[in-house]
Amino acid sequence: MKIDVVVGNNFKDVNQTAIKMIDVKNFKFQNYIIVPDRFSLLMEKLIFQTLKITSTLNISVMGISRFAAIVFEKLDISYDIVSKQESLLILRTAMI
Repeated sequence: MKIDVVVGNNFKDVNQTAIKMIDVKNFKFQNYIIVPDRFSLLMEKLIFQTLKITSTLNISVMGISRFAAIVFEKLDISYDIVSKQESLLILRTAMI
């Protein structure tokens, strides 16, 4: 498994850097781009514009929750989905 992590000072710079790392012709690997849910459509548009493509089979844009579900499924780990309030409680408990 190969993982490339891209970080930067702002959303646009990070995305441009991450997108340019994708080889759209290499179907040996599935490229996952993890963004906050509210940015997924924006990211998909940015991918098509930056790479000058009209379709893709090896790029998936998703939020962290969906990505975590895929990872847990591949690792055969069961989990319970918590509500927003429960997640805030867990986060507060972890911070104390």
